[in-house]
Amino acid sequence: FFPGHKMGEGAPAPLREAVLGGAAGRTAPLRSDLPELPELDNLFSAEGPIHEAQQLASEAFGARSTHFLINGSTGGILAAVIACVQHFLSARQGG
Repeated sequence: FFPGHKMGEGAPAPLREAVLGGAAGRTAPLRSDLPELPELDNLFSAEGPIHEAQQLASEAFGARSTHFLINGSTGGILAAVIACVQHFLSARQGG
C-alpha cells in the first residue's frame, strides 16, 4: 500500500487529506492492506489496477517491467537473492 503505513498512521499527509478530508487522528479507512481485497486485483498475479500501476511505474522508471514488493525491503532482498541463486544454478546446469 505504502511503505510503513503503520495501520494508517504512516499514510502521507496528502493521502490522509484526500481520503479523510483532513480529519485529525481518524485513520480507520487506511488501516487495511487494500491489495488483500480480491476486487482490487491480486498482487501475485496482477491483471487489473495493480497491473496498470506497475506498467505506469515501469514507464516512469524507464524499466522493462516493475513489480511491487510485499513485506518491505526484506521481501525485495530475498527476491533478489533467490533470483541470483536460480540464475547461478541454471547456468551451472547448462540451462
